[in-house]
Amino acid sequence: MNKKSIIIIGATSGIGKAVFERYAAEKNRLGIVGRRTNLLNKLSQRFPENTVTATADITKQDEIEKAISLLQKEL
Repeated sequence: MNKKSIIIIGATSGIGKAVFERYAAEKNRLGIVGRRTNLLNKLSQRFPENTVTATADITKQDEIEKAISLLQKEL
């Protein structure tokens, strides 16, 4: 299976968290975005070798643009 680089926005709960867990288990390279840094860190600790985090509030355009740009460079 080909490994992918994936950015997940809203990864700290709900559907975003489920998507993260699925793709992380397949050993894809993941960039995860969320408002709660502590929850992002908990998720990344489960799969540290293939997870990069960025804290951002999706309701703030400048924050989300910076987060996505950072993750694109890291992935």
